[in-house]
Amino acid sequence: MDALEAGKPYEVAAAISGISPRAAWQWKREDEEFAEDTARARLVGASVLHDRVAGGDEKGAGFGPAKAALELLRRRFPKEYGDKVQIGVARELDKILDAVQGVCSPDDFERILARLAAIDSEDETGEDTGE
Repeated sequence: MDALEAGKPYEVAAAISGISPRAAWQWKREDEEFAEDTARARLVGASVLHDRVAGGDEKGAGFGPAKAALELLRRRFPKEYGDKVQIGVARELDKILDAVQGVCSPDDFERILARLAAIDSEDETGEDTGE
């Protein structure tokens, strides 16, 4: 939960905790208390990022920490911080992932989630993981 409270993405927080992204998503679906705890931790993380945005960047900083934090908020909390178009895309992605999980083996689905997490990481860092 500490990683979520620090503003890390869900899949990264799971990996830091030694849990596969698939297992974490499954726990979230099956365990109401775990789902509530992770939701609360994500909101604490959003607050950390929000405070960074509110603090602003130094004058002349093209893309400083505040702008980076705002970009993260837009991606993770599109309803509150993003463009309205992103909301529809996020909903459609959830539907697609549910459908994929229904037809893939658990191992294949875990590999898909891991690859999506790697792509998200590439987008955030600008680095290609080579996968």
